[in-house]
Amino acid sequence: MLALKFLRAQRGLSLTRSFPRSSIRLCHENSKVPEEERVKLHVYEGALRGKLRWVRIFSWTTTSVFIAVQPALISKMMADGVSPAGFALTAGFVTLGICTPLLLHSFARPYVLALRFEPHTKIFECDTYDVFGRTRTMTFTQSDVTFPELQGPLSNLKIKNKSYLIDFNQIQDADAYDCILKYDKPIDLKLKVDTRGDKS
Repeated sequence: MLALKFLRAQRGLSLTRSFPRSSIRLCHENSKVPEEERVKLHVYEGALRGKLRWVRIFSWTTTSVFIAVQPALISKMMADGVSPAGFALTAGFVTLGICTPLLLHSFARPYVLALRFEPHTKIFECDTYDVFGRTRTMTFTQSDVTFPELQGPLSNLKIKNKSYLIDFNQIQDADAYDCILKYDKPIDLKLKVDTRGDKS
């Protein structure tokens, strides 16, 4: 318990954090529960889920419009004899419009939309968006989660060696919270032990 308080204090989390009463329960890792009785608890919902979806829809819509009007625009420019500078400027705008979804995906890919937790097997499921805005589900366990010493600007953990972003303060289940942050594991203080014996 003391180690748990220490780790939470180190990460700047409240020691008196409250969880919903329904999420506080006894859970034995080795308990055998029938498959039909196992339930996945929805423990996290990304606050930006809806906004990211609509931004992606808008981005793909504008890209489709750019692609649709590009042949007519190029033929009109060739017929009117537009200067090379004007042609390059127009081509730059069209390229930017086409590449916007890819650029948006590179920034939004790590964002976790939802997180589910199966308390008896301690298996997580997380949802993310692919490049076309479709939901992609990934299953992982606590051993797949690592916390890099130098975090990226848009990620705070790695799952199966890929960067992801989760707002841990929005996790609504105490067991899932402790499991994904590895608070239920022994503390590694990373103290260097001098194995050389004293030579006297």
